[in-house]
Amino acid sequence: MSDEDWLAQRIAHRMQERRKELMLTATDVGRMVGISQAQVSRLENAQQGFRSVTLSKIARALNVNPAYFVVEDKALAKALEHPTFAELVLDQAKQWLERRHR
Repeated sequence: MSDEDWLAQRIAHRMQERRKELMLTATDVGRMVGISQAQVSRLENAQQGFRSVTLSKIARALNVNPAYFVVEDKALAKALEHPTFAELVLDQAKQWLERRHR
């Protein structure tokens, strides 16, 4: 599996996991973010790539930092709460996502 495929799968899994933790439906998330239920389902099944803007909106709707979708290590997740570090990581993730969708 390529790094890109791993990342897409990771984001999709964490998104669905968090949505279910909050007991929200794909329709609920779609309404909160401004996308269709079908698009939420495609994102959660890694059938569609994420734009950084969409990922940020989803993170906000699910009440998490966008880094939540890719971070496994709890210490790193805690470090990401520091605004400067989190901004740096988020900026790098946005650049990667934008390059991927050109």
